Amino acid sequence: MDKKISRKDYIEIKYLVDRIVDAYSQKDVANDIKRLNFLSNVIDTSPYYRGVLGELTSYAAEAAKHKEYGTKAKWTESAKQTLIKLEMMCVEVEVSDD
Repeated sequence: MDKKISRKDYIEIKYLVDRIVDAYSQKDVANDIKRLNFLSNVIDTSPYYRGVLGELTSYAAEAAKHKEYGTKAKWTESAKQTLIKLEMMCVEVEVSDD
């Protein structure tokens, strides 16, 4: 069975992606892009999930590059869809003891 991404890591990834795609310019979120890229390279998971993380990082960084609405919206939507895919397929489900 493939090792999934922890809920804690997913929350950090989602936070970074939201900041990146909502940024006015790529320069404003350069450190966030570096952190997201770092996470996609060091999270201990399967190669497929690592590929999804790389795809997400690329889409988010591309969204931050663009200022015109149509182009930015396209890349932002791609990043958001990949984030949903990541959550549905890759994130560990926490089971409560209730």
